[in-house]
Amino acid sequence: MKLLKTPLLLILLIHASVKVKSQVFPVIHGTVVEKSVAGYKLSIYLPPGYDTLKNYKVLYFNDGQTVFGKYGLNADAMADELISKKSIEPIIIVGIYSDANRTSNYVPYFDEGVKQDFGDYQPNAVNYTHRIIILVIPFIEKNFKTKPGGLDMKVLSTMPQRPPDNGSHHHKS
Repeated sequence: MKLLKTPLLLILLIHASVKVKSQVFPVIHGTVVEKSVAGYKLSIYLPPGYDTLKNYKVLYFNDGQTVFGKYGLNADAMADELISKKSIEPIIIVGIYSDANRTSNYVPYFDEGVKQDFGDYQPNAVNYTHRIIILVIPFIEKNFKTKPGGLDMKVLSTMPQRPPDNGSHHHKS
């Protein structure tokens, strides 16, 4: 499994979206569905023409409440444009909402600077990542058509500080 530690794909999506806006082409829109699993709220983007006979790569985001729509990262509209232009293949995008334990869930160690900026927290990233790997990812793989083996999975976070434990040593496909 390849997990991104940096938001490189997001930067590419944004860059491509900026270039695409000056061109005229028909945009077919995907769908965002809401699900909940094991206490995690999920927003799931299904590409235009989502086909249960095809398998799709999956892009996972932490801070899922900021991923879709014009008041967030607008990843759904960017994906729609890029897919319509055939700049990227159709993908599934999963936004995992953060909660009151956001800092604890994303930071795997104690850091005075993080405490000063975000308040008291207990490092819980390893447990959080493990729960995502054993609960959320299997839910997505069971309920949506993903590429087998988890080898085409990417994980991104919108957190402005150090990236969370990405779990690359946990998941065995």
